[in-house]
Amino acid sequence: MREDWLKADISETERRSDWEICGGYENGNFVPDIELLKKEKRADESNTQDARHRLFLELQRCVLRKGYKYIGECYDNEISRALPACGAP
Repeated sequence: MREDWLKADISETERRSDWEICGGYENGNFVPDIELLKKEKRADESNTQDARHRLFLELQRCVLRKGYKYIGECYDNEISRALPACGAP
């Protein structure tokens, strides 16, 4: 997932660091820690799926705030339109 984000004039070390600071996993994927998921989970939620989704959206917002541009695929559908990487708030 980390490879879908581009920022000019940045080292690979800085890129990895930014990714991890924003909540990404060290291998470039998004695997939130179980304790973070439990903390994010709301009382009315029966599982951590919604919490994981909120954390994923925040990861995207964080990377965007750091000046990265998403170069992955954005589709003409509701799912892509809801993603900060594809232009959603």
